[in-house]
Amino acid sequence: MLILTIRRSISNSGTGQITLPLPPHLPPHLPYSSTTPDLTNNPLGAALTCLALLQATRSIRAGNKAATNKWFRARIYAQGFTVAAMIAGSFYYKNERAEERAVEAVVAERKGEEKRAAWIKELEIRDREDREMAERAKKHAERRRAAMAAAAATKDLETKDKE
Repeated sequence: MLILTIRRSISNSGTGQITLPLPPHLPPHLPYSSTTPDLTNNPLGAALTCLALLQATRSIRAGNKAATNKWFRARIYAQGFTVAAMIAGSFYYKNERAEERAVEAVVAERKGEEKRAAWIKELEIRDREDREMAERAKKHAERRRAAMAAAAATKDLETKDKE
């Protein structure tokens, strides 16, 4: 059951506003009513319960015990309606939620495949760069060996010329 807490925030002008924060699992840009279609009868039940309590309070102040009992019974019926609506909504939308979960699973699988493909592509790029770097290092080493061999050959010629 989803319970929303009421926060009190004070604006710069000093007037108080009541804001109802969305639960963390709901996207903030969507209105609350559009994301919870299965709770459509709950506000009706809550309104009926509040109405019955209001009428019971009025009859208590008026001293009418029969009306008070009648309104308290009506409150119990309204609360029963609310609970029944919640249970019926959960049964009614169970298949829809299962389909939504299946769609979410497919989307998550596609995203995972895309991530894996991007990862493999990145690994292939890095592997190609590593091979190119190793090839350049090999060519550089060959040039260095050739230069050292040439330097050694010229040194040998110089020593032979001096003798």
